Formats: sequence, structure tokens, C-alpha cells
Amino acid sequence: EWVASELGQVDILVNSAGTNVKTRSMAEMEPQQWDKILAVNASGAYYCMYAVLPQMRERGDGLIVNISSIVGLTGNPGQGNYAASKAGIMGFTKSLAREVGVRGITVNAIAPGFIETDMTDNLPEDQKAALASQIPMARLGTVDEIAQAVLFLAGDSGSYITAQTLHVNGGMYTL
Repeated sequence: EWVASELGQVDILVNSAGTNVKTRSMAEMEPQQWDKILAVNASGAYYCMYAVLPQMRERGDGLIVNISSIVGLTGNPGQGNYAASKAGIMGFTKSLAREVGVRGITVNAIAPGFIETDMTDNLPEDQKAALASQIPMARLGTVDEIAQAVLFLAGDSGSYITAQTLHVNGGMYTL
């Protein structure tokens, strides 16, 4: 009710919030570190979808794009909580798309690779170079490239695409 009264009609929801804490092996990870990442990355997306789905279902139209991560597919040492949250987003995306497709709502995910953000800006240059060396395109992606993928899914070109994860990673991971 708050979303409808404060924001009005929500046509497109992009769940892009995500967090990561200091890298820790599972043997060293405290339960609150696990819970924090799952709360923001997975539960946060759930609550946002929960808030807009009633009006989208009633209207018979809507679009949801969840931002996941390549780490949800590949895993990453010391990031078991982050990987679990992002893999969960991909599974949740597929399940929800199957539930609401008949109502005219599309639900997709984008799994970025390594992207130039505040998090990667803080990495030492040698670590950024090591990351770029793992990517066939030999560079980190940009936030604009992720935004363009969202716009593709939100536009007419994406109108018959649902339950999919679009990998935007410079060729770093292929199935």
C-alpha cells in the first residue's frame, strides 16, 4: 500500500542493491556475516518484488530485472555468502517468471562480471589488472553497459524474454 500511495504505478522494478563484506572463508565466517549478505542481496530483492507485484498482477503488466552476479555461477573463494545470495536471485528469477508470466509480467536477471564500481575502485591496481586478465575482452565492464542491458530487457526488444539470466561479463564465463 505504501509503494502504491507514495510511488504510484510501478512499471519497472530493477533490484540492484547488493553488498559484500570482508572476504572470509566459511570456516571463519560468523553467522551475522552470512545473514547480512543474504538479508540485503536476497531478502531485499524479495521485499521489493513483494511490494510491486500486487499492482503489476492487477494491471496485467510489469517488468522486473534482478541484478545477480557471475559469482552466483562460478563461486569465489571467501564469498560463499555472496555467491549463495546471487545464485538464489537467479533461481528466484526463474521461479517467479513462471508464476507471473501468465499475468503479463516478465522477470529476468542480469549477471554482471567484474564492473568498474566503488567496490572495484578501492582495489589495488595489480589486483584490477589480475581481474582484467581473466576476461577475454581484457577489461572490466562499466555501469553503463549494465544499464544498457537493463534497457534492452525493459524495451520492446525484450518483451518476449522472461526467466532468463543475461550474462554481461566480457566473455569471462560461458556455459
